[in-house]
Amino acid sequence: MVVGLLAASAASAGCGEAYAQSRIWNVTGTYAEIVATDCRDCGDDIGILIACRGDGLPARVSVPWLATENGPAGMTLPLEMTIGNQRFVYDATLSNPGQAGHVPEFFMNPHDPALEALMTGRIAQFVFDGVQAKIGLQSSRSALSIFKAHCGWNNVPYGAQFANGEPVSAGGSFQPSGAGGQQAPAPNPDLSWFANSYPDQQTGTTDGTLTFGIPETDAMVFDALCRAGQGNSAEVRFGVALGALRDGDPVTLYIRPNGASFEFSGTAFQAENGEFAGMTVQIPLSDPVWQAMSAAGAPFVIGAHSGGEAMVSSEGASTAIGQFLQTCQSAAGQGAVQGASQQPQADLPSQGVPQQLQSHQPLAQQPLVQQPLAQQPQQPQPQQQPATAIDGSYACSDGSNLLVAVTQLGANEIANVVRNGTEVHALVKQPAEGAGMRFSDGNSNLIAINGILMLTAPQGGASCQKR
Repeated sequence: MVVGLLAASAASAGCGEAYAQSRIWNVTGTYAEIVATDCRDCGDDIGILIACRGDGLPARVSVPWLATENGPAGMTLPLEMTIGNQRFVYDATLSNPGQAGHVPEFFMNPHDPALEALMTGRIAQFVFDGVQAKIGLQSSRSALSIFKAHCGWNNVPYGAQFANGEPVSAGGSFQPSGAGGQQAPAPNPDLSWFANSYPDQQTGTTDGTLTFGIPETDAMVFDALCRAGQGNSAEVRFGVALGALRDGDPVTLYIRPNGASFEFSGTAFQAENGEFAGMTVQIPLSDPVWQAMSAAGAPFVIGAHSGGEAMVSSEGASTAIGQFLQTCQSAAGQGAVQGASQQPQADLPSQGVPQQLQSHQPLAQQPLVQQPLAQQPQQPQPQQQPATAIDGSYACSDGSNLLVAVTQLGANEIANVVRNGTEVHALVKQPAEGAGMRFSDGNSNLIAINGILMLTAPQGGASCQKR
C-alpha cells in the first residue's frame, strides 16, 4: 500500500483552481516501480498518486486531497471524477487512517477511457463522501504517457478484462474495447485496405485514394484522398458513429497502432440524406502516422473523442499505404512524403560509455564519474540548462515519436525515454561535455544539443526535434 507515504493537508484539498493548475505532473521511478503524481517537489502535499503494480496490471490510484475522517478502513463508497463534460465513477475503498485521515483508493485499468480525459483535460474535479477537490492537469499528457509505457500498459490488448486489480480473461484471448468501456467489434472480414489512382488526361494530374472498406461499395471506415493543388496533406474521412456530436462540431480524432496514439483536430459531418456520417480531418503526408499504420502488424483502433471508434485490420495496410503515398508524392511534388519513408540515419559519437544501467535493472546509487583528459588546458564551462529542459514530445527523422521526462533517482538524473509508445529507455545523465547533455545506460545514448535530441539504441538511431 502506498498511502502510508501520503499526507495531504486540509488546506491543500480545499485550495483554489489557480493553485491546482499551477502544479506540474511528474513521474518518479522506472518500470514496475513508476509512480505518477500531480506535482513536483511537493513533499507530502500530493493531490493524486497513480502507482504501477506490475507490468500490464491496473494501477492503484490514491487521492489524498479527498481524505476523510469518516471510516472505517475498507469501507467502499462511490468516487466521482469529472473532466470537462465527462464523468467517471469508481468504487473507492478507504485506506487505513494516516495523517490526512482515510484516503480513498481505486484501481484504474490500462485502457480506462478516463486516462485520455486526464491526459487532455485542463482540470479534474473529484467528489468523495462529501469532500471535494480540484486537481490540475498541467503536463499530465507527458507524465501519463511515460507511466503507461513503463508500466507495460501499451502492450495490453484492448478488451483485457480485470476485476479488483487482477486480470480475469483466460489464455490471453481478449476482445477489443471501444469508447466508454464498450466492446468494439473485431475488424469486419469483408473490409480490406486498397489504394487507387485516377489520372486526369486534361490536367495531367493524378488523384490518389486509400480506403479501408468494401471495394466497389460506399461501405468504409477510413478513406483518404490526395490531389494536385491540395498541398502536402490528405483529406481523411472516418466512418465512425457521431455519438453526441452534430454536423460541423469540432472533434479530436485518434489512430492507435502498436500502442502509440496519434491525434488530429477535425470536424464531424452528416450527409444531407442522413445515410452517411463521420468525421473529416487533414493529415500531412509526412506525418509519422502513415508509417505507424503500415508497420502495425495487428488490428488497431481509430475513432473520435465523444464519438465512436472501430477496429481496423492491419492486413494489407503496408502495401496500400505505400501505393497511396507514392501517388500523393507525384501529385504534391517532390519531397511531399519525406519523413514517411526515410530510414533511420544517425552517426553519433561512440566514445566510452559507462556500463551502469541495464534495461529493467535497478540503478546504481553512486553518480557516474569520468576522468578528465590529460594535458588539456582548462576551459570555462558553458552554462548548463537544467536537465528537465528537454522534457516533452519530439518528432524524429525516422518517423518515430519520442517522449522524454527527466526525473531524479538517488544521486542520478534519469531521462525516461519512450519511443512510439512501447520502446522504453531509462538513461543516466553523464558529466557535462561542452554545451550539450548526454544520458546513457551503456547500450543506448541520448544527446541533447541546442534543442535537438540524438538517440542511438540497438533498435536504431534518429535525430529528433521538439513538437
